[in-house]
Amino acid sequence: TMFENGIATNSYAIFGQATYDFTEQLSLTVGGRFNSDKKSFDVNAFATPNVAGGSDYSLFIPGGAVGASNSETWNRFTPRVVLAYRFNDDLNSYLSYSEGFKSGGFDGSPKNAAAVVPFKPEKVKNYELGLKGRFLDNRLTTNLAAFFIDFTDLQLQGFDPVTGSPITSNAAAAEIKGVELEIAALLGENFTFKLGASVLDHEFTDYFIRVFDPTIEGGPPFRTVDKAGDRIGLIPRYNAHVGLRYIWP
Repeated sequence: TMFENGIATNSYAIFGQATYDFTEQLSLTVGGRFNSDKKSFDVNAFATPNVAGGSDYSLFIPGGAVGASNSETWNRFTPRVVLAYRFNDDLNSYLSYSEGFKSGGFDGSPKNAAAVVPFKPEKVKNYELGLKGRFLDNRLTTNLAAFFIDFTDLQLQGFDPVTGSPITSNAAAAEIKGVELEIAALLGENFTFKLGASVLDHEFTDYFIRVFDPTIEGGPPFRTVDKAGDRIGLIPRYNAHVGLRYIWP
């Protein structure tokens, strides 16, 4: 089976932000970004017989050759708000709220013309509380942050339950809670020590998938599985790195 396809993307964005100082210690930053993404997709799918004069039937395109195109435009405004408090010149805290956006798209191997439909854009809300400090005459810097990330229509890579071809689908909802620490210390004139660590608690909060089940009789051999409460794949719960750097002038 061959899938000859192409996609053209036109993406436009405008962004701005402003900061207002209530006092020498307390400030408020407000920003926003507007995205407009257009994607145009076309596909020409066909199967070649294994033997001369044979059938061009294919599991991946059971209805025969596919020639189709489609386009979609996604517009999204995402805000950002940060309330910052400076305890002194070397210690700063902040509380922030921001939103993110990833446009939708098209799968490269649709099984028929009706399947040339876009998957949904991904949206996220992020809440973060942090503390940044510089100590020992700026020889030691620390960053500590706690955050909560709320996903809607999280884009996931998977496989079509019928054909087995790769697809992108949307989980209805997922969330990540975590704490992150970064430390950098100047040990000597040219030595720098760095340490980073994070702990993440993440799960799907609303997500159903169809899985193949050959034991089902009298109907399609698929059953629905509730993935709510399961961990999001490919995201480690614990992460740490440490490094020592030396710079030769």
